[in-house]
Amino acid sequence: MPILIMKIQAISIAAPANVSESAGTQSITVTLSAAQTYSVTVNYQSLNVSATSGVDYTNTSGTLTFARQKLLS
Repeated sequence: MPILIMKIQAISIAAPANVSESAGTQSITVTLSAAQTYSVTVNYQSLNVSATSGVDYTNTSGTLTFARQKLLS
């Protein structure tokens, strides 16, 4: 059976350091460092660190998919 080795580029996450509780929602930007010739899937989930789910925020989880991109030659 052949072994497939892929080099995954870095994924960057940008979010404000502080969020006002009255803001209602928070947006986080996730970017891939370079175009890929295959799709890249990232699973995410919020975790209790300095806040408590159900009290301070609504727990969330899901999947982000970066679609395959055609590279220019």
